Amino acid sequence: MAKQGVNDATGEFDVRLNQAVDGQVPIGGGTESRFLMRIEFPANRTDFSWLVLRSKFGFADTNFALYDKALDPKRQVRFSAAPRTHVTGGLVGACPEWYAWDTNVLYLEYDHVVLDPEIFISAIPENR
Repeated sequence: MAKQGVNDATGEFDVRLNQAVDGQVPIGGGTESRFLMRIEFPANRTDFSWLVLRSKFGFADTNFALYDKALDPKRQVRFSAAPRTHVTGGLVGACPEWYAWDTNVLYLEYDHVVLDPEIFISAIPENR
C-alpha cells in the first residue's frame, strides 16, 4: 500500500493498489488475455489531471481502460503504452468521466501483464 501525500509540494499523491499476489487479476477467457487492477484514489482525485503508470521492466504494446463500472465502454477513459517504454499515462482531467464518477474506487483493465506497476495521479505532467 502506498502512502498518501507522498509529495505534497509538487501536488502528487500515490494511490492505493489492491491487486492479486502476482500483481494481476486475469479476467475474461478464450485467446484474449485481459487483466484488472482495483485502484483506490484519494478523496480529492478530481483535483488531479494526470494518471501516470510506470514499470521498471517496460510495457508491451498495451491498451488501458479506466472505469468505475465494469465493461461499460461509455464510462471508460482509454489510453495506451508504446512498446519498450517505461512511463505512460493519460490526461484524465480532460475526460468528463473523470468528474462524473461518484466513487474513488476505480478499475484499470489492460491487455498485457505489467510487471512491478507504479501508479500515480498528478496535477502536472511529468515523468517520475
